[in-house]
Amino acid sequence: MYRRILLAFDGSPDGRDALVHAQNVAVACGSTVHLVAIVDSPERMLTVEGAASFFVNQGAEARALLDEAVRQLRGTGCAAAGKLNYGRPAEQIMLAAVEIGADLIIVGRRDQGPLARYLNGLADGSTLPQLPCSVLVVAKSERTQAA
Repeated sequence: MYRRILLAFDGSPDGRDALVHAQNVAVACGSTVHLVAIVDSPERMLTVEGAASFFVNQGAEARALLDEAVRQLRGTGCAAAGKLNYGRPAEQIMLAAVEIGADLIIVGRRDQGPLARYLNGLADGSTLPQLPCSVLVVAKSERTQAA
């Protein structure tokens, strides 16, 4: 059913819940999981002094989390690839989904941050016409609800 899954991954507890769910769906469907980590780079931050070092640090951190998640998936026999993008999360998720021809986008549920802005766009319907496929929002696990 799902051949190419896009997982928006940030390494948070919610993102790790989504990673486990993506793994389960991929194993069940024989899918490839394409992870995308996004470093938010709004234009207003580009004028802040020290922004270049901030983005380098954020990028290195995101790359390490991404590589760890890809290794985890591959360790369970899933085909997986990871990509680090810079930009606005909602836009980058949609672009990545189109680029890989995603059948399914999986995201973790978050109460704040860039992913919440993306999910708010889904909730009000403003991004729905642009989505190339179905979206699965993974509910918080008991572990992340307690945190």
